[in-house]
Amino acid sequence: RILHYFDYVLYDFPLQRQILNMKPELFAILTLLSPLASDSLITNGNFEDVSGTFPNAWTTTPTPAAVAGIVAGSATAAELQTGEGIHQDFAPTPGSGLFNFQLDLAFRTSVAPANDGNINRIRLRGDNNAGDLITLSLEDAGIRSFSGTWADDLTGVSISANTTYFLRVTGSNLDLPGRAFTLGFSTDGVNYTTATPSTRFHIAPVGTAFETLRLEGLNATFTVDNVSVVPEAATSTLLAAGLLLLRSFGCARRK
Repeated sequence: RILHYFDYVLYDFPLQRQILNMKPELFAILTLLSPLASDSLITNGNFEDVSGTFPNAWTTTPTPAAVAGIVAGSATAAELQTGEGIHQDFAPTPGSGLFNFQLDLAFRTSVAPANDGNINRIRLRGDNNAGDLITLSLEDAGIRSFSGTWADDLTGVSISANTTYFLRVTGSNLDLPGRAFTLGFSTDGVNYTTATPSTRFHIAPVGTAFETLRLEGLNATFTVDNVSVVPEAATSTLLAAGLLLLRSFGCARRK
């Protein structure tokens, strides 16, 4: 039936005019889906702004270095030695973080991680760099997460030294008991190997929103570039928008 509706839109010109007149319905759908059109919430995620203390807009411990970019078109990346870290609370006000999101970043490590090696850290936290929500590290064959103990969350890939890779973390419904996150790994930033959804959260309880991203060098130099965080629509929001769209098409067709 959904395909039939799209056929109507493509070939029924009176229907196209009716759909354009469905201003309240279209406004409601656009309002529901507006988070999908958002730009990255991370400021200076590509590290190209080298004014002030590097990297500008990030809190540093102690002093990461600016190095050549590690992806095409990038002039600058952030290099984190062991003991160095950067974090950014991207939420405009406390409690206004994300329950549904997509985090992307490019990275390199100076040492090929060993099996269960746990080098470097990617920490997704709550307000003002507090409350570990998702904690990740690198090993030779994938990405590990911490939930009381370390365990593999994404396997079947290979991480070598001084090679650019891409990590994607997609969080879903963090405000609900069924919260989950999914890891994706890529060698080109286009084609991703994706793990099954994980519920291996660190210590932050259900209802903790993602507000702070922290990146740390540990047991190896960790170089990061092109960091972005964008909101994703909740499952319930997508379902509501889909039902509203179908209802609107149905009403327009009957008219």
